[in-house]
Amino acid sequence: MIFIYDIMKTMNEAMSLKNKEVGLQQEQKEKLSLRILVADDTAVVRRAFCSMLKIMGHTVIEFEDGESLLGYLEEGGGGDLILSDNSMREGGKRGIEVLRELRSKPQFENLPFILSTTDMDGSLEPEVESLGGLFLAKPVNLEQLRNAVDHFIKQKE
Repeated sequence: MIFIYDIMKTMNEAMSLKNKEVGLQQEQKEKLSLRILVADDTAVVRRAFCSMLKIMGHTVIEFEDGESLLGYLEEGGGGDLILSDNSMREGGKRGIEVLRELRSKPQFENLPFILSTTDMDGSLEPEVESLGGLFLAKPVNLEQLRNAVDHFIKQKE
């Protein structure tokens, strides 16, 4: 009998600690939730990024290209961070062009920016970093995306 009582007591304590941990995680998630603007011309990739960001507790606004993202910002739309593909459909603004344009405007010069691309030669990485952005090579998993977003969250704290 005592053995079962001890097991039940330990399980209740563990559940109580787990509930407190979940409560703290939820509180932290609400505190650190960002409004992230996602631009990618490939719908499947865009949805995958958005799903991962939502799992992390962030609010997401989707854009099919760099022009619509820039238009949204110029019309007064807001965001805490941008995640953009570099290779947009032919004729559209590439992610690096969006980043350059944002950095030329005082109101957006410090807006966190993650450039995601399949361009594996690394030639864009130095410029992205010099403009205060992060370079993220595709394919991207949840942990890599979380680390990239957390990089900017830590800068805000």
